[in-house]
This record gives sequence, structure tokens and C-alpha cells, in this order.
Amino acid sequence: MYEDYEAMKQALASVARGVSRGLPKVFSPLVFGVTGTGRVSQGILEVLQQLPHVMVEPDDLKDLSAIDNKRIVISQFSAQHLVKHKGGLPFNKQHYYENPG
Repeated sequence: MYEDYEAMKQALASVARGVSRGLPKVFSPLVFGVTGTGRVSQGILEVLQQLPHVMVEPDDLKDLSAIDNKRIVISQFSAQHLVKHKGGLPFNKQHYYENPG
């Protein structure tokens, strides 16, 4: 636990220096998947983006061969990445919220 946000940012700066020197190959690529687009996910992104990083679309996570071990990977998943229509129709957010079953 940190006294305040500034203390946390200083700790993250130390972690960022370590990441920029290179993560162990066994942990590379280090991928953080963030679900949702609300306030909690925005807070998580704010913290993770203080580290050396690259943003990758969920559909592009299959091939991370170009990512070096001096950055973390952040991928944000929204509803369209997490659910599929039972009938195979394209994702429609409004329809999903009106008919979650």
C-alpha cells in the first residue's frame, strides 16, 4: 500500500526502469488483458501505461513475435471481444444490452 498516488507513481517508475532493461525471456511477452471500458478499467490502464508498453488489439494477440522483452503488452477487451451472438449474427452492443441471454 502506498501513502498516496505520487508514492505509487514513484514505485511504478522503478518498475518501469526494470522493464526497460528487459524482462526475463520466460516472462516475455508479458501480456495484461484489461476487460471493459468503464472507470475501473480506465484506472488500470492509467497505471499500466506508466510502464514501457505497447497496446495490442485483442484480435492481434495471436502473433506477438515482433514484441521485444523491454515492454509489456496491454490489450483492452470490450463486450464485442467477450460475447458472441448465439445465432452467429454480428455483435451489436445495443442488442446485447437489451437481450443479454
